[in-house]
Amino acid sequence: MEIKKVLQISKFLTPPYGGIENHVESLCKYFKSYKPILLTSTKKQDSFEIKNLKSYEVNLVRSYGKFLSVELSPNIYFKGNKMIADGKVDIVHGHLPNPWVNLLIQSNTNCPSLVTWHSDVIRQKFSKYFYNFLQKTTLKKVDRIIVPSEAHYNSSNFLQSLKIENKISFIPIGIEIDNLKKEEEIDNEFIETIKSKISNKKVILTIGRHVYYKGYEYLIKSLKSVDKDAILIMVGEGPLTKKLKYLVKTYSLESKVLMLKNLKRNQLKYLYKICDIFTLPSIERTEAFGIVSAEAMVFKKPTVVCDLKNGVNDLNKNEYNSLYAKLRTPDDLSDKLNYLIKNEDYAKKLGENGYKHVNDNYDFNKVAVEIEKVYCSIL
Repeated sequence: MEIKKVLQISKFLTPPYGGIENHVESLCKYFKSYKPILLTSTKKQDSFEIKNLKSYEVNLVRSYGKFLSVELSPNIYFKGNKMIADGKVDIVHGHLPNPWVNLLIQSNTNCPSLVTWHSDVIRQKFSKYFYNFLQKTTLKKVDRIIVPSEAHYNSSNFLQSLKIENKISFIPIGIEIDNLKKEEEIDNEFIETIKSKISNKKVILTIGRHVYYKGYEYLIKSLKSVDKDAILIMVGEGPLTKKLKYLVKTYSLESKVLMLKNLKRNQLKYLYKICDIFTLPSIERTEAFGIVSAEAMVFKKPTVVCDLKNGVNDLNKNEYNSLYAKLRTPDDLSDKLNYLIKNEDYAKKLGENGYKHVNDNYDFNKVAVEIEKVYCSIL
C-alpha cells in the first residue's frame, strides 16, 4: 500500500525554534503512517544547508522581507500549487495565520486540505479586515480545522462567528517529551560560560522572539524589583532586540540579564535544566499556547505567565503549575517571581504538577496519533 504524502506548510525552517515551527517539525518527525513534506521559507542562506540535515523532505523558498507583519514568500504559493498539480502530495496541512497558506488552499482543487488554527490575528487593525475575509473563505473550504484547545476556540470571537463547529477537531499542541528527557552531550565551553555568569544566583529563563506581544519590556522593567540574587536569561532575537538591550542599559540591569541567541537544541535543554523559574510574560492573545513553557514543565520548572484567557491558561494553570501576573504590570510580575524565589517548596510543588500535566495531556506520541486519524477521515 502506497504511503500517503502530507504537505506541511509553515512560515520558517527550524532553527530558530518558534512555537509553530517547533510544532510543525515535531509533526514531520513523528508521523508513522504518512510521509511528511515540508514547504517553508527562510531569510538565511545557511538554512539551505540545514534543510539537508532534516530527516524528512524539505522544500525551501526565499523570504524577501516583511510587509504588514506578512513574510514576503510568494513562492510558497507557486511551489505548493505546482506540487499539488504534479500529484506529489495527497493532503495539504497548513498552519495559520499565514496568508500564503490561505491563498494556496483557495486555489487547491485537487486534494483534501486542513489547517491548524494557532492564533487569531490581533494587532493588524487595518490589514486584518482583508485577511479575516481570506481566513473566512479558507475555513469554509477546508475539510477539517484543528484547534489546540477549547480555550483557543472560546477566546476567538472570529472562529465562533463562522459557525463551523462541525469541522473542528480539538487536538493539543504536543511536546516531544521523550526527546527532551534524553541526555545529550554539550560542549564544556558553553556550560562554563553560563556558570560563570549565573554564579549561585536564582535563574529565571525566558525563550522567544523579540516581538511586541512577548511583553519582554515589562519583564525587564520588573527586574528592578526582583531579588538581587536572581538573574534573567533571555534566549532569542528579533526586531525589538536593540530596544530591549537599551532598556537593560537604561535601568542598569547588565548584571541581572544575560541575552543569548542562536542556541542549539541541546543548549536550550541545558538552560531548562538549570533554571529555577520559567516565565512567559506575553501580553496579547497572539501568544496562543506557549510551547516553551510546556517544555520547561518537562524539566519540572514552575512558570509565571500573564492571564491571557486562552490556550496559555489551559497549559499554565494558576496556583497549580503556574502563577499568573497582571498584563503589562511589571510590579505584579516581579511579585510573582519573588514569591517563587523565596518559597522554594511551593515552587517545587508547582514544577511537579507541571510535569504531570504535560505528561498526561501533551505527549506528542499521543498527539500524532490523533492528527493521523484526522488525515484518515478526510481522504
